[in-house]
Amino acid sequence: MKQRPQHTARNLRRTLRSLGLLLCAAVVSACSKSEDNRFPPYDNTAEVQAYWKSKPQFFQWKTVADLPPDLKWENGANVPEFGDPRAKKGGTFHDWHASYPPTFRVVGPDAGNSFRKEHHDHVQISLVMRHLDEDAWIPGLAKEWAVSKDRKTVYYRLHDNLTYSDGKPVVVEDFFMTFFVMTSPHIKDPWYNDWYTKEYAAIAKYDERTLSITLPEPKPDPLWYADIPVSSQSFFRELGPDFPARYQWRITPVTGAYQIDPALLKRGRSITLSRVKDWWARDLKHYRYINNVDFIEFKIVASQDKAFEMFRQGEFDYFLAGLPRYWYDKTEIPEIYHGYIERHKFYNEYPQVTWGIRINESKPPLDNLDVRLGINYAMNFEKVIEVDFRGDKTRMNTTESGFGKYTNPSVRARAYDPVKAREHFAKAGYTIPGPDGILKNAEGKRLSFTLTTFNTGTVMPIMLRLKEEAKKAGLEMNIEGLDGTQMYKKL
Repeated sequence: MKQRPQHTARNLRRTLRSLGLLLCAAVVSACSKSEDNRFPPYDNTAEVQAYWKSKPQFFQWKTVADLPPDLKWENGANVPEFGDPRAKKGGTFHDWHASYPPTFRVVGPDAGNSFRKEHHDHVQISLVMRHLDEDAWIPGLAKEWAVSKDRKTVYYRLHDNLTYSDGKPVVVEDFFMTFFVMTSPHIKDPWYNDWYTKEYAAIAKYDERTLSITLPEPKPDPLWYADIPVSSQSFFRELGPDFPARYQWRITPVTGAYQIDPALLKRGRSITLSRVKDWWARDLKHYRYINNVDFIEFKIVASQDKAFEMFRQGEFDYFLAGLPRYWYDKTEIPEIYHGYIERHKFYNEYPQVTWGIRINESKPPLDNLDVRLGINYAMNFEKVIEVDFRGDKTRMNTTESGFGKYTNPSVRARAYDPVKAREHFAKAGYTIPGPDGILKNAEGKRLSFTLTTFNTGTVMPIMLRLKEEAKKAGLEMNIEGLDGTQMYKKL
């Protein structure tokens, strides 16, 4: 469903950091590398070098003379600058998060937790970046880039002054290191192992600032695929069999403007990001007028209602009030009437990540197409929008709706229809109604599945409404509510 009152999380976060246009209201440190003596010394340098040498077709060392002479280098010079020179720098941005992360690692077990975006995904600068307002690429770690004629290889020229947040320089071999990290069985992350093994054909170094990434097959825009992250060789030097435990609370050096500040960590209570001193991109176009605050503090507050009350008391600088109970019911308060809190409604140009039901097709009965089609017809999102969201949201027809030429207008969402749902369930063999109305097949198995979701006061009522509406189609949905950390762990 397309959410009208809110930005995308990433765009909103950047806007808040950049422009300061907020909804305004008038220590236990993680183990650092030097402090953690629980693990024996380990140095994988020889292992890394041997890995690179064992794959000469993949890891290539060339010269500038090997660059294609007809490359058309781009630098995004004509793209309008993002940011506002009037934005003042300094201060602390106060925010909140529902749960303390289970790890600070960005790969491996539990690394895909909901806090990773705050200290990594929204912070990290990649080889090239998408402009937030234009359909265009802008420089990131690379100051220039070029695409081969066959659209399989992307060439990059790095900025001269690149450094990580720990002050160490970014070098071409750090991109080679990414493949060692992401394909290593030690990270215990099969998805990354599979992706980095299958989706790339070669990486080449031409000089100290020039590299290329080659894909196995042409892509319409290969920049989306060739834009691999960078991995500090010195940081990952101890990557070995005990990686998940050894790196559990180590803070990964970033190329962006903010990093978790170990001196300001309060385990289980708050995490603070501080602006990187002498950040390499601080004076560059697209970056000089953003990332303006000195600190970003996240207090851990499990209850959204409690977070709202803390916002009212001035402990947080803004509150996403897109849900009706906050936008309407809870805003009938003196702080708004007297002008201490301002309400702003943002209309996002591109849709947010969609709210919806994601189906695991690997096991019965969800591996049956007719069951999945029946579930589509059994989900009464129209009623959820009208009742729970008071008409403030719009159902998207696809997860790609709203992206202009990339959206297929002929694909339409299936409207709630219990009759059609039962027709598909019958094709899957579920024709016998039980005493509670839930359908069974000839073997007596109920048409039932478990829906795992966030255990919050905003999401659970929506799920329960969908559950009751699905019963009318003979479908049983067992709602399992988990906190964010446990949910991502299960997924």
